[in-house]
Amino acid sequence: MGYVHVLVAAAFIGPRPRGQDIHHKDGDKTNNAPGNLEYINKSQHAFHHNRGRKLSKIEVLKILSLRAAGWFLKDIAQISKVGSSAICRICTGETYSNYHKEFSDGR
Repeated sequence: MGYVHVLVAAAFIGPRPRGQDIHHKDGDKTNNAPGNLEYINKSQHAFHHNRGRKLSKIEVLKILSLRAAGWFLKDIAQISKVGSSAICRICTGETYSNYHKEFSDGR
């Protein structure tokens, strides 16, 4: 029942391209009308669903920790459900810079 959108997208849009998610344009997961569905990449999908969301201190510290351990931005973005450009801004200190000192002190 939760995967009706997968069937509708495959039937009306075509096969899902590798690495793409199915996005409900109006944000209503129950609206599986063909015109409401589109394929978008995972970063775009994360952006749509996390726009304006503030990350918790724990989330930011986890992101910094994963990056320090050598993880790629795209992999951190995927598991964090945060766009890779946002991950980049966190790691460079452009955003959430207040947590960088705390992260460095805790290492």
